[in-house]
Order: sequence, then structure tokens, then C-alpha cells
Amino acid sequence: RSMTNKFGTICLPYASASTSGAIFYRVAGKETGKVYLESVDALEAGVPYIFEKTANTITVTCQGEAVAEAASANGLIGNFTNEYVVPANNYILYNNAFIPADGTTNKVNAYRAYLDLSAVEGGKPNQMPGRRYIGMDVQGENVETGVEDLFTTDAPVKVIENGQLIIIRDGVKYNVQGQKL
Repeated sequence: RSMTNKFGTICLPYASASTSGAIFYRVAGKETGKVYLESVDALEAGVPYIFEKTANTITVTCQGEAVAEAASANGLIGNFTNEYVVPANNYILYNNAFIPADGTTNKVNAYRAYLDLSAVEGGKPNQMPGRRYIGMDVQGENVETGVEDLFTTDAPVKVIENGQLIIIRDGVKYNVQGQKL
């Protein structure tokens, strides 16, 4: 699938053997006006996910048996039908933000998903090593929306080199004062 937006939804009838071109997330919880996403390592058959593209083309190599119906997962509702009209009081991911569906003109295509915010359980998730977390704003109509990285688990590494404390973050070395070395 070729992508122009940074974020999108996906719900495939098969499990994934491998993926490339995106980081995939499940809905992990919510607070007022915000949905939290947690990265996953593999996609399950029929389960909906949100993804963040890392390349212009996203590839999912499928495996196993197909499921007949799309499922829902913590408020994210999968769809296998083209031009499915999203019921009112739900949200669609449009231009990298969740916007409210009007119940008549907002549609999702096959192998995509939409959000029922009232079905999302849990609050702000606790960090787990090796996972990435994102918070997405969920706003009403005509309200500014946005996506921000909340926190990641890629903590800086601290080492002693030649008797000096060095902090390494994203492959860049810094001294204790935060100056690049």
C-alpha cells in the first residue's frame, strides 16, 4: 500500500509473517481528549491497528488462515467492506488526526478501521521496555487536532569513557553538560 499520510489504519484477514515501512500500534488507553497507542511486533488476523509510516510503501507479508469477519480491539473497530459508513459518535483517522464521523458521509474502505472512543478501556499506559507509545488527540468538529510523541522507551545510555561520564542518545555522544562530543 502506498501512503501519503503519516498515520493510517489497517485490519487484514490474515496474520503477519513480516512487515516493513511502518510501525504498528494497538489502542492502549485513553484520557479526556486523547487516545494512547502502544507499538506491537506482529499483526493478528482480523484485528485492527493504527500505523505510522516509515517509508512511502507499507508491505505486510501474510501467513495462516484468513478470518471471515473483522474484529474490534479496545475501541478500534476493523472493517472488511468497501465504502462502509461509519456510525455517528465514532471517529475516523483523517489527515493524521481522529475526527468525528457524522454517520452519513464518512466512510472507511475495506481493510481499514475506525474508533469508538466510548469502548476504549484503560488510561495512560505504563511504559514497557522495547515499546513505543504515542498519544493522539481526539477532538470535536472544527477543533485543532494534532499528534505528538509522548514518550519513548529509547532511554539514553550512560557510560564511563576515559574517566568521563558520557551520555549516548540516538548514536550521538554528549558530556554531562549536554554538549556534543
